[in-house]
Amino acid sequence: MSSIKDSDNRQVLYDRIETVRQSDRHWNRNLQSVADAIPDPAVRGHLNRLIRMGKENFSPQTLVAQFPDLFWLLTLRSDRASADATTIILEQSAYQSAANRRRLQTLAYPIVVATMAMLLAIAISYFVVPPFDEMFREFELRVPSPTKIVLGFSSIVTSHPLVALLFVVLVVALCWLSTLAITHGIFARNWFRFGDRGKGLARSELARLAVQLAELVDEGIPIATALRIASACTQQHHLFSLLVDTAKHIERSRNNAMESNIDRWQDQTKGGLPANFQLAIGMAAGTDTATSDTTLLRSLSNNYQELSVSQSSLLSIVISILTLIGIAMMVAFVVFALFLPMISLVTVLSS
Repeated sequence: MSSIKDSDNRQVLYDRIETVRQSDRHWNRNLQSVADAIPDPAVRGHLNRLIRMGKENFSPQTLVAQFPDLFWLLTLRSDRASADATTIILEQSAYQSAANRRRLQTLAYPIVVATMAMLLAIAISYFVVPPFDEMFREFELRVPSPTKIVLGFSSIVTSHPLVALLFVVLVVALCWLSTLAITHGIFARNWFRFGDRGKGLARSELARLAVQLAELVDEGIPIATALRIASACTQQHHLFSLLVDTAKHIERSRNNAMESNIDRWQDQTKGGLPANFQLAIGMAAGTDTATSDTTLLRSLSNNYQELSVSQSSLLSIVISILTLIGIAMMVAFVVFALFLPMISLVTVLSS
């Protein structure tokens, strides 16, 4: 049943994209203005490819499949909507760039510290631990289990120096690859994404959604149809379901003509769409085209975008703290393991 709903909404989306391209010969002009305003070459090049394929009359299905994070721009037509879209992409790109740098700075520090700690542990095992091992053997001390672990690791390092050297190279390589992954891999792939994949509603996704709904409604498209088009543009399953349900409730309200739109579906979407977003959709729905008002939707878009930029990466901070705690525990374990037998040695010497 959900696949049928998704197919129906996709078809509405494809029809909208085709309508925009057929009804306006210069539809690409607005998209080109958006692309020209983007300073990042990767985002600009991605958008230019979308424009070029649109000019070459590729099917809407192909465009949606090839550009999963930018095809929503093909549903916009007015200069005002293009300006809003430009602002969203610019701010999102700037936010992603700043977030990448912050994550790199936050994560690179524990990675480098952990690497240095591992190299130091190997050096200690090769140069410092063997004299302790000889001393323990000379006094025939019974060493506890933590000390046996440290001595065993030292024995491996001193007996197989090539293995230790290979381990050092491996640690350095992993540190280098981790830094590359942070810079160009793990986070770079999110540059074109306007929302996460979880159940939480990303503020940047809501900002994009508000602009799109405002543009569609201002062109005279019924709010229910606009919601279906917008639902096909989101990559969040939870948000998709909320938008489809909202569209269905509004359609029922229109057909029954018994209750206002917002009263009909507000309770049923409780805990889903934010209350201010529900109110904005209700105002955009109105009783007819003349009474619909998209001012609140456009205001919400600006507010959500500002809030998304101010978000911080809590995960990066947690990883840094856990890494430092782990290094401190490792150092404490080595020191404890080496000096624990000294208690027995002092007892022997005093006697």
